[in-house]
Amino acid sequence: MKQQEKFTDAIRYFVREKTGKHIKDKEVLMKILEEMDTKQRWGIWKIVSEVLNITTRQAHDYYHNTWCVQFFEDSKQFKQEVKQLFIDNLKNADEKAAKELAITQIMQKYPKKKIHRTSLQRMLNAFKDSKSCNEIKLEPLISKTIAEYQNIQKRNSPDYDPSSKDIQDILAELKKMMQVQ
Repeated sequence: MKQQEKFTDAIRYFVREKTGKHIKDKEVLMKILEEMDTKQRWGIWKIVSEVLNITTRQAHDYYHNTWCVQFFEDSKQFKQEVKQLFIDNLKNADEKAAKELAITQIMQKYPKKKIHRTSLQRMLNAFKDSKSCNEIKLEPLISKTIAEYQNIQKRNSPDYDPSSKDIQDILAELKKMMQVQ
């Protein structure tokens, strides 16, 4: 039996213990879990972990990161759009706010779709930490810093020739400085 089927059976066992109902259909099982209040769901990870002989943390994480994802839209369909929203939002917000806003914008744009918020968060975290995103975030800063550097040089040296230092050299120096910090 596959891990996901075993997990479903453990969830099914928990629901049967709490409600007395044996639910075959996974979607109905998920719906019942979503409708349970906190008090009704109390002890779910303990029971599931005992049935599967895993830790409560493993049960919790598998549920949120794997098992329940099957009931949501495939988040990959929103990948490019949420990345672009994040990039656009960076112009007016810090990273955390830009990320949350991008996710909220996607969820509001598609209200009839069941979107797994955590999957979008993971997707943006991976993108946020990627080299391509770092270059996007650094570009305005680098451009501004180059201009400031050139202005300082002009002010401090009456015979300064702005063409004496190649812009690519300045860019390389700035990237090194940014990596050190």
